[in-house]
Amino acid sequence: MDDLFNQYGLPIVFCVVFIEQLGLPIPAQPILIAAGALTVSWQFSAAAIFLIAFLASTISDTLWYLAGRRYGQHIVKLLCRLSLSPDYCVRETEIGYERWGRLTLVIGKFIPGVSTVARPLAGAMKMEWSHFLLLNGTGTLLWIAAGILAGMLFHSQIMFLIASLDMMGVAGAEILLTLFAGYIAIKWVRRRYFYNQLRTARISADELRELMAHGDAITIVDVRSPSIQQIDPRFIPGALVMDI
Repeated sequence: MDDLFNQYGLPIVFCVVFIEQLGLPIPAQPILIAAGALTVSWQFSAAAIFLIAFLASTISDTLWYLAGRRYGQHIVKLLCRLSLSPDYCVRETEIGYERWGRLTLVIGKFIPGVSTVARPLAGAMKMEWSHFLLLNGTGTLLWIAAGILAGMLFHSQIMFLIASLDMMGVAGAEILLTLFAGYIAIKWVRRRYFYNQLRTARISADELRELMAHGDAITIVDVRSPSIQQIDPRFIPGALVMDI
């Protein structure tokens, strides 16, 4: 593992950060922490790691921002469908935007799910390009710096862990892969459970329209956040607008 980082450290950091910021469930912080630990022994330049990670994240974030401006709410819905935690993805992003406003781009980097959706949502809400670059860049800077500094602070413990995994050889790699596979499996089971709940508590648009046409006593509650209502102003006639 040590040799792997020595030879391909910067490309690994770039690829993992870029892929994670695209929304795939590959955690980049452990890689940033490990790279930060290696800077203490002068195997890497902290500035080089920071710049390559910042570049990777900015490219990914900009692509999502532009997709949000081009496709609006549809790209946000797509991201939440792809998310391993779709309920958390929608709810936390809406709550974040109502609580922190544009600062969600800064704070959201540290909150899984929110980070994925905040960038296209900013584009869908037509946030100014300069404001997006400033706020998202600030969040990216803090997020990367936190990982590198944590690695430098816990250098001894991390190097001991890397050395232990190296001594274990193939078994060490199998442990890491098993933990990662377990993480994905748990998220996937929760995702299926969430969708099964939706299927048992769902009413179609046609069914709702039929009930309304027959004059049945029904109550419709619209709990979408103001931000989402701003993107999609359509509403069901007679719906009660409430904060979730």
